[in-house]
Parts: sequence; C-alpha cells; structure tokens
Amino acid sequence: MKKISVIAFCVLALLAAACVSTPSVSPTPQVIERTVVVTAPSVSGEKRVVTIGYGAPELYGGQLTIQQGLVDHAKELGWAVITTNANGDAQKQNDQVDYFISLGVDAIVVVPVDSSAICAAVKKAKDAKIPFYTIDRAPIGCEVNMTVLADNYLAGKQAGEAMVKLLTQRYGEPKGTVLELQGDLATNVAQLRGGGFNDVLRKYPNIKIIQKPTNW
Repeated sequence: MKKISVIAFCVLALLAAACVSTPSVSPTPQVIERTVVVTAPSVSGEKRVVTIGYGAPELYGGQLTIQQGLVDHAKELGWAVITTNANGDAQKQNDQVDYFISLGVDAIVVVPVDSSAICAAVKKAKDAKIPFYTIDRAPIGCEVNMTVLADNYLAGKQAGEAMVKLLTQRYGEPKGTVLELQGDLATNVAQLRGGGFNDVLRKYPNIKIIQKPTNW
C-alpha cells in the first residue's frame, strides 16, 4: 500500500507536467516489436527502477506532445517508460494494457481511444493491483486512480458564447447557420466540448446547428 501511495503521488506530478510540457530531444529508443522502451538512468539508493506503461491513442499533434512530456519527466525521476501506440484502435489499446500487466509495471497511464471500451482494461489492471491513470480523456463507466485533463465543457461553452457574439455582430441579433465539426464522439472530451457549445446555442432558436462528426 505504501508503494502504491508513493507512486500515485509521483504520477500526479508527472501527469500534470506532461499536460503542459514542451517537447524536447528524447533519448534514442530501443524498438521491440511495436513497443518503445526508454530506459531511465539508475537512481542512487533505489533497488530497482519504477516502470510505467504508457498507452497513446495515436501519435500526432497534441498526443505526441503529451507522450514526450511524460517520457521526459519520467526520465528526470529516474523511471523507465514503456510506450505503445494504438493507432486509433480501442481493442489494440486494451491488448497493449494486457501487455503492460504481463510485464508487472508499477503503474499504467493511458489516453483512451474509446472512453467506454477502456474500462475492460481498467478492471484487469485493478485486479492485478496496478494503479491506472488517464490523461486528456476520462473513462466513461468506470473509475481510475486519477485523470488529468482540461475543463472541456467550459471550453465548449466559451466557444458557444463567442459564436453568439460573432453572429450578433454580423446580423444584429443571434441568428444564422453554424457548422459544428465534432471530434470522436466515443471520447468524453468530444462529448463535453459539444455539450458546452450546444447548451449555449440552444438558447437561441434562430441559430441553426449542423453537426458533422469528424473523428478528430
């Protein structure tokens, strides 16, 4: 229990840093099948290196930044990180979590491809007594040890308020047709952003909204 508490405290700092980190030059990774292993330097006084399993949903745009931030800060702590890339496949991501569990990692950190589908992996990790954390997206239908993410409902709400303001400036009143390009509706992030946006615009009956899912 003491070990898990210490890891949870350290991962809190690590996840917070990863969300705001700027990418920097990383060590040359060793590629084993589709898994990248970044070996951290040894820490004086420790009997072994803490190992974190990190599951990315894909590796482009902001997701690449999040992963690099986590790897960089884990290295500063003297931890090892095993990273995987699901390439947008929820089942593949769950299989990758199975791989982390088989390795006996100290903690698992994931950006879920699918907020509901990840719950099967969360349960397996809990059964194995491995702490489970998510970044950027929260699970739906299960609980993890911690989620670090922005207030996506507020972001959508602010976007809606800005849209009302712009339409009023253009037409003298809040009216017009708005095209809402949605993200991946399997993630809570897209649901929250869309929810905040639409909660604002539905107050104005003269604004018509056309919604098109784009899967990011």
